[in-house]
Amino acid sequence: MSSDLHLVPEHIKKLFRSSVLEELHGLSSFDVFELELFDWYVRETEAVLQAMLAAEKQAVKEQYDAGGSSDEVNDSGIVAAEYYQKRVRFSHVIYLTSLLETFLEGECARLKAALGENNIPFGLKDLKGDQWSKRRKFLERYGSFQISKQLLPEVADLIALRNNIVHTNGTVSELLPDVLKRLSQRPGIGLASLSVQVEAEYIAKALSAVKAYCNDISAKVSSAIKRLIEVEDK
Repeated sequence: MSSDLHLVPEHIKKLFRSSVLEELHGLSSFDVFELELFDWYVRETEAVLQAMLAAEKQAVKEQYDAGGSSDEVNDSGIVAAEYYQKRVRFSHVIYLTSLLETFLEGECARLKAALGENNIPFGLKDLKGDQWSKRRKFLERYGSFQISKQLLPEVADLIALRNNIVHTNGTVSELLPDVLKRLSQRPGIGLASLSVQVEAEYIAKALSAVKAYCNDISAKVSSAIKRLIEVEDK
């Protein structure tokens, strides 16, 4: 079929190309509905976590009220509830970074489709860095834009936290000094114990940061495609 492409009139090729670009311009890898569902999921799990902890604390109080000593009172339920809380919040961090990676991959594909293979001499595999930074560099290079510098630190810290959780199970001593310093300044992150403590406050802030980051990139990729449409329409 490609061998017959030269038989297609130029104005038809241009019309088809214009149609493809318009469609790509209107698309976005930013799934608002997915993030809204995640926000709901976080609130629901937090309600369950708080109910669990409250019930276990009440059980311990009742044991003390009945005359139990500190050696006799069984507080294993609180330990289990706090462990469950830790694992759930860790999973939130991992999910947010996975969602971010999926979004960046989708935006790279959208921009690549708009530009065409021949106009992309260096692909993702040729760029240095982790899966998030490589995709960011790709978008900035071929989209001819810069992601807002105000949005980068929070996302970078989220990724650093995710890596610590995935690779060392949240061990504080394994954090690099600069990462440790940055995370210590994030509300909702506790670093006083052996393992990183992630509070609900941090998850809410991280979710807002990811939303802002994705919105910024999506809008700029759309603008890059719009510029391409304007150039080709001349």
